[in-house]
Parts: sequence; C-alpha cells; structure tokens
Amino acid sequence: ARDYGASTPELLARYDLATSSSKTSQTFSADEAPTSSQLTAAYVAGLVDGEGCLWVQNKKDRWFTPRCDVGMTEKARPILERLHKQYGGSLGSHRKATEKWEAALRWAIGGDGCKRMLTEILPFLMLKKEQARLLISLDNDHGPTIKQLVSELNRKGPSVQEGIGFARLVGGRWLTNQRDLLSPHGWAEFSE
Repeated sequence: ARDYGASTPELLARYDLATSSSKTSQTFSADEAPTSSQLTAAYVAGLVDGEGCLWVQNKKDRWFTPRCDVGMTEKARPILERLHKQYGGSLGSHRKATEKWEAALRWAIGGDGCKRMLTEILPFLMLKKEQARLLISLDNDHGPTIKQLVSELNRKGPSVQEGIGFARLVGGRWLTNQRDLLSPHGWAEFSE
C-alpha cells in the first residue's frame, strides 16, 4: 500500500459506474455478462490474430466453407478448451512432443459456427480482419475467388503489387485493382 497508494477495497468504494469512462471500463447487461469461463471477443480476436489461421476449405471445387484453426502448446490447453466450449468446433492433438518441440493442440471450427465466431470478433481483429471479412461473405458462387484472395492474404513473402496491369485472374474471375464494396470478394470484376 505504501508503494502503490490506496488499496483495492478503497478504490472500489470510490468507483462510480455512472461516471466511469466507457473507454476504461466495459459494462455489460445481465444477458451479455461473460461468465468466468467465457472469453471476450477482443481476447479471442487476439488469439486468432496471433496464433490462428483463417482459410477456405473446399471439396472438388463445389463445396466451400470457412475455417479457423488456432494451434498452441500443451500449456495453453485451458484456453483452447474454453474456445471449444464457447464456440464449438473440434479440439485435438496437433503435434506430439519431441526433443525439440513441446506437444501442441489445435482448436478448429468451420462452417456457420466459424462465420458466427468471426462476425463476433471482427471489430477487434487487427491482422486478419480482411480474411475474416472474406470468410464471412463466403458462398459457393464466389468460393474459388474468395479462396484465392484469402490465400493471397495469407501468403508469406512480398505482397501482390497493386497497380500492375488492369486485371488479374483470381479463382476463374478477372478482378481489377479497384475496390468494390458491393461484391462479396471486395474487388470490381473486369468486364471485357
């Protein structure tokens, strides 16, 4: 107390919810209040940004579904179990322990459950916001295009340079470098 000032009970006694800033304290209604076992959307977004992979799973180019995988070592088992309990999906072993690596687990969710989770965490994503937006809009009509766009966003190395050429072939569609808010994939299609 000597080093840090007033004790926690004294601070809590002076805390007034009506005058506290929404930037420093988050309020929830009784229906929205997270339980002690729930993870907040912002926390889940951080996990997905840092440890997750957002991609499009497909079968024979006819069936396309969004997918999110989060892999972490055995030490993070409680967090992955909470993700599994809160959102569904599957939780399993990803890698057995070796001399060089710890054992790792992977939580995975796909389909409509993935879309619901991504919609919830979208405002808090920083690194994978564009991939999430594309996966939320995923449908079979635009599946090949969205799959290729997500793959481009996930690719390591230099990014695709915009402004080179007037269109590029993506998933069987010619797309210009102009953004289009009305298209599901976010790019204006080139009409010859």
